[in-house]
Amino acid sequence: MQSLFPTRLWPMNRVLTALPQPWLLVVNLLLVGILAVLDYWSRANLSLNLLYVIPIAVTTWYLGRRVGWGLVGLSAIAAYGGDLGHGVVPWAPSLLWNTAMSLGLFGLIAYLITRLKSATEVSQQLMRLDVTTGAINRPFFLELLEAEYHRCERYHYPVTLACLEIEHLSQASAQAGNLQVERLLNTLVEKLSGQLRANDVVARYCENGFVILLPQADETQSRPVVTRLYEDTTALTQVQALGLKLRIAAVTFMALPDSSPELLDYTARRLHRLQARPSECLDHYVVKE
Repeated sequence: MQSLFPTRLWPMNRVLTALPQPWLLVVNLLLVGILAVLDYWSRANLSLNLLYVIPIAVTTWYLGRRVGWGLVGLSAIAAYGGDLGHGVVPWAPSLLWNTAMSLGLFGLIAYLITRLKSATEVSQQLMRLDVTTGAINRPFFLELLEAEYHRCERYHYPVTLACLEIEHLSQASAQAGNLQVERLLNTLVEKLSGQLRANDVVARYCENGFVILLPQADETQSRPVVTRLYEDTTALTQVQALGLKLRIAAVTFMALPDSSPELLDYTARRLHRLQARPSECLDHYVVKE
């Protein structure tokens, strides 16, 4: 269970995120029950509505809208029972009015939390993407690469990493304009994504380069894919019209280096070696040990 609350803003975030969802629901139900008992037996004519907001907000954020609205109704019933403990007639207009106000307040909190979570999710998703191409950006790719490295290390999976470089992109941008280049990059990302599996990753790593991550792909699986990607991208009309040259250096890691950054460094070195051979534009290397 992942949360969007930054830990630095709310220290309890880590605890609530790590807590299993059924347990989190039980804790919030117990909190509502405790508040209901305190509300019922309290002799002071004080409203505890603001305290009910806490379990409602936590439940809505971490467990979802439907569970949150269920707790809204339960909290409104608890608030109604608390008012009965003050000797109010069950069907008194003032009691019904207070219950309606409690229900409205709790519902508003649940609605606002739901909208806030949706907006935060969209914001985080946009922060993970390259604005120009819609591909995953470099910081998020490094996170994914780190996670994939540990997965491969644990389960002894192979992994393939490919670097794609677009040569003469700056000159093409100066001659044809940024709009044409942006259209090319968008088409390129669409072409790459269309040839890959759902769990494969295309990321824009620099101004003229992309990185492709193929999880659990050995040489037999990845070599045809990389070759097809090179052929399809170099055949794009925009690439030929703008006089661009594409290079792809791919490395299949049957044995892992000491850290995830070394995966990328090793692949980048293969690309640099490929740059020294102008007649070659595609390289696929296998690290076996």
